[in-house]
Amino acid sequence: MADINIEHLTALMLIDGDITFASSHDAKRVRDPAILKLRRSIELKGSAALGKTKTTQAIVEITTRKGEKLRHHTTAVRGSATNPMSRDDVAGKARGLLAPALGAPGAKRLIDAIWKLEDMTDMRQLHALLRPK
Repeated sequence: MADINIEHLTALMLIDGDITFASSHDAKRVRDPAILKLRRSIELKGSAALGKTKTTQAIVEITTRKGEKLRHHTTAVRGSATNPMSRDDVAGKARGLLAPALGAPGAKRLIDAIWKLEDMTDMRQLHALLRPK
């Protein structure tokens, strides 16, 4: 399943510069020659030590064509309690997921309404925002 295959998603992100819900679920991209070529150079390894940590962690190591080694250790997944997303990050992620179904204006209206949910007096207003226009 490409949408949960780390090697595929890493290659996709390196080629596109980002991962969207649509790109990660695009069956055609699984057979894209550029992605397949890059996937062959990506190796996923488990870590018993990281598996014992209290937060979900990852270490990414990259060896460049010139042999330079780059390394990054993420100690808490973005969006977790120990590494929360900003309000703008949450809205951006929601927009990426909602816009294909509701359109960009509809996604914006729904996100704006969610931020003010405690002020909403009639939940039917929210229901109306969940339908594409």
